Amino acid sequence: MLREWAPLTALLQQVPQRVQRGLFWDDLCLTCIDVLPEFIAIGTDHGLVLWYDRRTGHMERLKCENLVDSITCVRLVSTVDFLVAAGSAAGIVSIFKVPRLPSQIKQIERYCVSGLHSSKITALEWSLNGMKLFSGDINGLIVLTKLDFYMHLSKSMELLDEKFSIVQLSYCHQILLVSSMLRTVICNPDDPQNISQVGQRERKRLGQLGATFCASPNGLPNQEVIYTGRPGLRIWVADRQGTVQQTLIFKDALLNPQVRVQLVNPAPPHILRSRSLSFPEGTGNDQDVTHPLVQQLGRLVVYKEHLLVTCSGNDLYVLDPESITVVAVADELRSILDFAVTKDEIFVLEGKRSLVRLACHPEVSSSGQQKGCSEQPVLSPSEAPMAATAVSSIKDFTNKIPFHKILTTLSSPFQSGQKQKEEAVLATEAVELPPIVALPPDTKLNLALLESTPRKLEPIGQQEFEEVLYKGRRKKKVRHVLPPSDTESGSESFGDEHEDLSSRVLRLSPDDILTGLPCRPLPLPDLRSPDSIERDVADKESKLAEVMPVLRDLLNPGGATTPQGEIVNKSVHGSKETTPVRPSVLPLVRKERSFSSSSKQMSLDSSTSTLLPVTGIHPLQQSSATETVERWVQFSLLEPVSNLWVNKWFVCCIGPHGSIKFSTSCNGELKWRESEWRAQEVQTTPNGKVVWRVHRGVAFRANCSRENPFVEQNWAQEVRGVKALAVTESGAAWVVTADCSLQYHGENGVISIPSDFPVARVTCSGYSIWVVSAGCGQLWQRACVSEAQPSGTHWLRIATPNGEPVLAAALSMKTVPMGYFTIGWVLDRRNALYFSFDALVHSGELPKQAPSWWQVLVNGGLPRPISEDNINVTGELLVAATDTSIWVATKNSSLIHMNNSEFMGHKWDIVHPIELAVRWHEISAEGSCDGAGQLWYLSSQGDLYCSRPDSQLFYAVPQASSRKIMCMSSLLNSLWVLDFEGRVLIRQGLSEQNTAGSGWKELDLAQIKSTNHFDFISCGIDTIWACDTNGSVFMTVGSAHALKACDFSPCWIQVEDEPKSSEDIHFLKVFAGCSTYMVWALDNKNNVYVREAVFPDFPLGSRWVVVPGVEAVNLTLSATGVWVLTPTGEIYRRCGISEVNFTGDYWKKLPGTATYITVSADDKISAIDQEGRIIVHNQKVFSFLHEPKTAAADSDWELV
Repeated sequence: MLREWAPLTALLQQVPQRVQRGLFWDDLCLTCIDVLPEFIAIGTDHGLVLWYDRRTGHMERLKCENLVDSITCVRLVSTVDFLVAAGSAAGIVSIFKVPRLPSQIKQIERYCVSGLHSSKITALEWSLNGMKLFSGDINGLIVLTKLDFYMHLSKSMELLDEKFSIVQLSYCHQILLVSSMLRTVICNPDDPQNISQVGQRERKRLGQLGATFCASPNGLPNQEVIYTGRPGLRIWVADRQGTVQQTLIFKDALLNPQVRVQLVNPAPPHILRSRSLSFPEGTGNDQDVTHPLVQQLGRLVVYKEHLLVTCSGNDLYVLDPESITVVAVADELRSILDFAVTKDEIFVLEGKRSLVRLACHPEVSSSGQQKGCSEQPVLSPSEAPMAATAVSSIKDFTNKIPFHKILTTLSSPFQSGQKQKEEAVLATEAVELPPIVALPPDTKLNLALLESTPRKLEPIGQQEFEEVLYKGRRKKKVRHVLPPSDTESGSESFGDEHEDLSSRVLRLSPDDILTGLPCRPLPLPDLRSPDSIERDVADKESKLAEVMPVLRDLLNPGGATTPQGEIVNKSVHGSKETTPVRPSVLPLVRKERSFSSSSKQMSLDSSTSTLLPVTGIHPLQQSSATETVERWVQFSLLEPVSNLWVNKWFVCCIGPHGSIKFSTSCNGELKWRESEWRAQEVQTTPNGKVVWRVHRGVAFRANCSRENPFVEQNWAQEVRGVKALAVTESGAAWVVTADCSLQYHGENGVISIPSDFPVARVTCSGYSIWVVSAGCGQLWQRACVSEAQPSGTHWLRIATPNGEPVLAAALSMKTVPMGYFTIGWVLDRRNALYFSFDALVHSGELPKQAPSWWQVLVNGGLPRPISEDNINVTGELLVAATDTSIWVATKNSSLIHMNNSEFMGHKWDIVHPIELAVRWHEISAEGSCDGAGQLWYLSSQGDLYCSRPDSQLFYAVPQASSRKIMCMSSLLNSLWVLDFEGRVLIRQGLSEQNTAGSGWKELDLAQIKSTNHFDFISCGIDTIWACDTNGSVFMTVGSAHALKACDFSPCWIQVEDEPKSSEDIHFLKVFAGCSTYMVWALDNKNNVYVREAVFPDFPLGSRWVVVPGVEAVNLTLSATGVWVLTPTGEIYRRCGISEVNFTGDYWKKLPGTATYITVSADDKISAIDQEGRIIVHNQKVFSFLHEPKTAAADSDWELV
């Protein structure tokens, strides 16, 4: 049940009470909040963002640009680092980059976005990778800020102007959902002019109505549902195009809620009563919905993937849109300034200094214990009502009520014959102390206190409890006039200079009011469960045992202790590990292990067979997940990984000291637990019912459950001297022994498998077995393996990618509607990961055609070590695959990467021209698109050839000059070449029917030859760009088709804007393509430039802008992208280029190397490899949800 478990005292006590501004002190008030599972960010009215670590309890202060400005909105996102965006009332957005790991030697970076917003920021929204931030203000202006944390740069631009205050922003799959007070619209940030409205009608009246994306019920990507609020307590359900599909009416459900959220300290009754009296009746359309007292749905936030959290006035609702019901309502809050949701928790900023946490479970402290929960009371059934009544009486003092009602409040619980209402009250709830009204001097109080009550409660105070719930202070007489409080709620008064408010409340008793004598502290029960008390006592005993040898001997009779305090039993029965005998006097609870532990552990040795005590599994600090490029999810662990194994039910990581960490929840989140057993390798059957582990060369086998696979204590020792193994579906194992031979351990015993090569690794799936030979890294498959003949008959050698030796291999079986197929994975010695659908041999003979291997970019993305979009994996890789996911980890690293949706496979195919064997120098593919046009090839001897797209028939093209061609540029049915004498020749007669053309025409360059001659030329869609030998850039207006038919000389315009960084830098090449706005250049230092502000009516542009990240010696343009070739032969693509984003977002690496690259208008890449051969790039989309399909070259990845 959703409820408040305990006040957030640890957080609120660290919030400063006052802040000095000049010579004066001002009260610090909380204004807004956003949360992550690890951190809480709270905005204040003094330009500070309070950054609270939920694990350590430490709080930091992030200072914004203007400390006198109030923070109105704050938003968080978790990427490689934590990003915090804070909007102020003056329209300034401050962005903080907080390092994820405290050990990182990094400073918190701050970026400032100012000059665009001129009014209060009302909404902020991050993209999932943290590279885009959307901000909206009260005037309806929406600004897009793009961040480059590698270059420490930010770029902001106006995206949209709605003219009305922005209520909420939601971003998903490159689509921005904007909800203003007038309407809800859908906007594409790459094309801001393309705006569609949700629904056909705008709202009749303005309202603070929100909208959000929510995952579709079927879970498919790009099919998200849009929920947008409407007047009259309604919600529209729409698709991504804005078409309304359903209207959900919550009016009846909201006015009559069934489940109410229990609060520790709800609002006083007189406040709730006044709120209900002042609330207008009904919520019809004839009312002014902008009135603060009229119910309407505010912001909509997704909760637990399919629920919605919203607020209406001072009430918080959890809605179920599928059943159109109210799951829970919190209607006893004092107010709602802001609220935030993370996973299954809801945080409500109730007041200026009051924060409430609502969840279905207590908050877990840094020590792993839950706060605010009590399983069993320590009072007897007869004493519980009396104790609850006494505590309830104290609670009544905290309510802000007229003082003349104190008599009724205090006397009513003790009147005989009246049935009292019992309610569970936590001891810490009394920290909230409201103002106390002074008692008039002439007021007389008649209070009666039963004598039996103190006697019944006295034994409770005589009990000894470990946890101190009450701390006595010096007793003072209560004065008649008490100092008033500054705040309405006691939780708003925290600080070092204030006394313990709980003590003040507990010292107040009826005896003090009547007589003025010193009061007796009211004892409170211990709220811990018996199990918790037992664990605390045992923990104290273990700590004492470390320093008192006598006590350690008493606690551990008959057992030897290791330096770490672990009991070791050295008895061995047969070939099975036995369960050690537990201590019978007192339980010795060892400290919980963490991933960073480096202490030596006593474990099973192949020679001594020493056993470890098994006490089950230990919960560990959980890892965090970060979604990166190409739908890979990165999990950060707390200990390096030395081995990895996954199946359909759980993922298992082996630590450097043999510790086994596993998680049975492999979808979305990893909840790690640690087993007491040790291993260097773990293998299970596909159904997870049989597990094998190898520890120090000894293989053990046991039956297990999917929920707790490593709790089994009856491990049967199977074989010694094991180097590696693979487990079949039946539970049998293929074992690689220490002498590199292969054995099959099945139901009929052990079978030795002969081989002419030493075996290093083995993997299997069904009846398919692959092995990797030691030394040379060859890949072999055992043929004719079946149920009748499980050991097979002979070996078949599988061709590896590019003939390279492999380090490891894996097999996984994927089920499809027509059956199933097996996927083969290999990892070569260059750490390149490949997969294949046809590498597995299903017969006793090898096929004639070599298998197709597709490379997966795990170490790719960006040419920099740390980035929001880079899966940064270096070193030796560990690979494990199932039918639903692929897992990759770096050995001795604390990162794991997983993909369970889809990813791209890359492959380069060699083009063999028919009856032509030459070495190639240059290719031009810009003149081809969708199977039309031509590709032009220049050999190393200077010969020119052409071909149709996707054809291996080459045509020789005669040249007009004896001089060799320096460069060539092509568009559809157009070719321009530049020879070494500086002459520009245009090919004539090109068409779809005449591929090679019919002649040449020389372009008149009298204007250029008078000074110098061209060194490079490039044809654009309506301009021609060139560079001369001095590095000057020239441009002429006109298309390549029009200029080849003209007889007059074109007018060349020299571009005056040159690189200003150094005097010895000059341009070498300028590139124009089939898109008007794309003009790029390279200089003699291999820097990359882009021309800014190139438009059809202004083709010259304004200036050159450096695009950092890579160095390039060659560049090519398509209709949507830019590819560069680095000096080392690596290929990168610039992603995110559009008319409004001419520089793009980031560089993404392609596998392979080349000496020259070119790309067609539809993004088909051709290149020349180091051996002078023509190679073309192909890519295939592999999906774990559907059958594999070949993707077009222009398909790109979208961050989910």
